[in-house]
Amino acid sequence: MRVWMEHIPIKELTPDQTESELTRLEGMVARIRGVQAQLIDHANELALPRMDGARSLVDWVAARLDVTRETALDLARVARCDDVDDLVAGDVSFDRAVVRRRLVEVGAQRRSSPSPTGTTWPGCGVWWPGTVAFSAATNNKPSRDGHWCLRRATTTR
Repeated sequence: MRVWMEHIPIKELTPDQTESELTRLEGMVARIRGVQAQLIDHANELALPRMDGARSLVDWVAARLDVTRETALDLARVARCDDVDDLVAGDVSFDRAVVRRRLVEVGAQRRSSPSPTGTTWPGCGVWWPGTVAFSAATNNKPSRDGHWCLRRATTTR
Protein backbone atom coordinates (compact mmCIF):
# COMPACT_ATOMS: atom_id res chain seq x y z
CA MET A 1 0.00 0.00 0.00
CA ARG A 2 1.35 3.36 -0.98
CA VAL A 3 0.14 6.48 0.80
CA TRP A 4 0.59 9.93 -0.59
CA MET A 5 0.20 12.86 1.73
CA GLU A 6 -0.69 16.12 0.11
CA HIS A 7 -0.55 19.52 1.70
CA ILE A 8 -3.88 20.31 3.33
CA PRO A 9 -4.72 24.03 3.68
CA ILE A 10 -6.22 23.53 7.15
CA LYS A 11 -7.16 27.14 7.81
CA GLU A 12 -9.13 27.27 4.54
CA LEU A 13 -11.31 24.21 5.22
CA THR A 14 -15.02 24.53 5.94
CA PRO A 15 -16.47 22.65 8.94
CA ASP A 16 -17.75 19.85 6.67
CA GLN A 17 -14.40 19.59 4.89
CA THR A 18 -12.60 19.50 8.25
CA GLU A 19 -14.77 16.62 9.44
CA SER A 20 -14.39 14.78 6.14
CA GLU A 21 -10.63 15.19 6.20
CA LEU A 22 -10.39 13.92 9.77
CA THR A 23 -12.45 10.86 8.85
CA ARG A 24 -10.40 10.23 5.70
CA LEU A 25 -7.13 10.47 7.61
CA GLU A 26 -8.37 8.13 10.35
CA GLY A 27 -9.24 5.62 7.65
CA MET A 28 -5.68 5.91 6.34
CA VAL A 29 -4.30 5.37 9.85
CA ALA A 30 -6.47 2.25 10.23
CA ARG A 31 -5.35 0.82 6.90
CA ILE A 32 -1.69 1.51 7.68
CA ARG A 33 -2.03 -0.11 11.14
CA GLY A 34 -3.65 -3.10 9.44
CA VAL A 35 -0.72 -3.51 7.08
CA GLN A 36 1.65 -3.12 10.05
CA ALA A 37 -0.25 -5.87 11.87
CA GLN A 38 0.09 -8.17 8.84
CA LEU A 39 3.82 -7.43 8.67
CA ILE A 40 4.17 -8.08 12.40
CA ASP A 41 2.44 -11.43 11.99
CA HIS A 42 4.80 -12.28 9.13
CA ALA A 43 7.83 -11.17 11.17
CA ASN A 44 6.66 -13.43 13.97
CA GLU A 45 6.32 -16.36 11.52
CA LEU A 46 9.89 -15.67 10.38
CA ALA A 47 10.98 -15.62 14.04
CA LEU A 48 12.56 -12.18 13.61
CA PRO A 49 12.01 -11.18 17.27
CA ARG A 50 13.82 -14.32 18.45
CA MET A 51 16.65 -13.83 15.93
CA ASP A 52 17.09 -10.28 17.22
CA GLY A 53 17.19 -11.54 20.81
CA ALA A 54 13.96 -9.86 21.89
CA ARG A 55 12.14 -11.24 24.94
CA SER A 56 8.81 -11.18 23.12
CA LEU A 57 7.08 -10.06 19.96
CA VAL A 58 5.66 -7.07 21.84
CA ASP A 59 9.13 -5.98 23.03
CA TRP A 60 10.47 -6.38 19.51
CA VAL A 61 7.65 -4.30 17.98
CA ALA A 62 8.06 -1.58 20.63
CA ALA A 63 11.78 -1.36 19.94
CA ARG A 64 11.60 -1.57 16.15
CA LEU A 65 8.75 0.91 15.71
CA ASP A 66 9.69 3.17 18.62
CA VAL A 67 6.16 2.95 20.03
CA THR A 68 4.89 2.43 23.55
CA ARG A 69 4.53 -1.08 24.86
CA GLU A 70 0.75 -0.56 24.88
CA THR A 71 0.72 0.31 21.16
CA ALA A 72 3.00 -2.65 20.43
CA LEU A 73 0.68 -4.93 22.39
CA ASP A 74 -2.33 -3.62 20.46
CA LEU A 75 -0.55 -4.21 17.15
CA ALA A 76 0.41 -7.74 18.19
CA ARG A 77 -3.18 -8.39 19.29
CA VAL A 78 -4.58 -7.22 15.98
CA ALA A 79 -1.98 -9.28 14.10
CA ARG A 80 -3.68 -12.39 15.57
CA CYS A 81 -7.16 -11.09 14.80
CA ASP A 82 -9.70 -11.99 12.14
CA ASP A 83 -10.47 -8.27 11.82
CA VAL A 84 -7.08 -7.45 10.29
CA ASP A 85 -8.54 -7.77 6.78
CA ASP A 86 -11.39 -5.42 7.76
CA LEU A 87 -8.76 -3.02 9.07
CA VAL A 88 -6.70 -3.09 5.88
CA ALA A 89 -9.87 -2.56 3.85
CA GLY A 90 -10.72 0.46 6.00
CA ASP A 91 -13.97 -1.07 7.26
CA VAL A 92 -13.09 -0.67 10.96
CA SER A 93 -10.84 1.64 12.94
CA PHE A 94 -7.70 0.39 14.65
CA ASP A 95 -9.20 1.02 18.08
CA ARG A 96 -12.34 -0.94 17.20
CA ALA A 97 -10.25 -3.88 15.95
CA VAL A 98 -8.26 -3.82 19.22
CA VAL A 99 -11.43 -3.82 21.34
CA ARG A 100 -12.94 -6.63 19.29
CA ARG A 101 -9.78 -8.68 19.84
CA ARG A 102 -9.94 -7.96 23.57
CA LEU A 103 -13.53 -9.19 23.60
CA VAL A 104 -12.45 -12.40 21.90
CA GLU A 105 -9.62 -12.81 24.43
CA VAL A 106 -12.11 -12.73 27.32
CA GLY A 107 -14.36 -15.28 25.67
CA ALA A 108 -16.85 -13.36 23.53
CA GLN A 109 -18.22 -14.98 20.41
CA ARG A 110 -19.44 -13.10 17.37
CA ARG A 111 -23.14 -13.40 16.66
CA SER A 112 -24.89 -12.37 13.50
CA SER A 113 -28.34 -12.03 15.06
CA PRO A 114 -29.57 -10.08 18.08
CA SER A 115 -28.77 -11.65 21.42
CA PRO A 116 -31.80 -12.77 23.43
CA THR A 117 -30.11 -11.36 26.52
CA GLY A 118 -29.73 -7.94 24.94
CA THR A 119 -25.97 -7.87 25.49
CA THR A 120 -24.47 -5.83 22.68
CA TRP A 121 -21.28 -4.03 21.94
CA PRO A 122 -22.48 -0.44 21.49
CA GLY A 123 -21.79 1.08 18.13
CA CYS A 124 -20.23 -1.87 16.38
CA GLY A 125 -23.23 -3.57 14.83
CA VAL A 126 -22.10 -6.93 16.19
CA TRP A 127 -23.99 -8.69 18.98
CA TRP A 128 -22.24 -10.64 21.72
CA PRO A 129 -23.61 -13.39 23.97
CA GLY A 130 -24.49 -12.62 27.57
CA THR A 131 -21.40 -14.27 28.99
CA VAL A 132 -19.33 -11.15 28.44
CA ALA A 133 -20.29 -7.56 29.18
CA PHE A 134 -18.77 -4.49 27.62
CA SER A 135 -19.37 -1.69 30.04
CA ALA A 136 -17.93 1.53 31.28
CA ALA A 137 -15.79 1.48 34.40
CA THR A 138 -18.34 3.44 36.41
CA ASN A 139 -21.84 4.79 35.79
CA ASN A 140 -21.76 4.00 32.06
CA LYS A 141 -18.95 6.53 31.58
CA PRO A 142 -15.29 5.93 30.80
CA SER A 143 -12.92 5.71 33.73
CA ARG A 144 -10.92 8.77 34.74
CA ASP A 145 -8.27 7.99 32.13
CA GLY A 146 -10.98 7.84 29.44
CA HIS A 147 -10.73 4.08 28.82
CA TRP A 148 -13.60 1.63 28.64
CA CYS A 149 -13.15 -1.70 30.38
CA LEU A 150 -14.11 -5.26 29.60
CA ARG A 151 -15.43 -7.58 32.26
CA ARG A 152 -17.04 -10.95 32.47
CA ALA A 153 -20.72 -10.82 33.23
CA THR A 154 -21.58 -12.51 36.52
CA THR A 155 -25.09 -13.41 35.38
CA THR A 156 -27.11 -13.42 32.22
CA ARG A 157 -30.66 -12.15 32.06
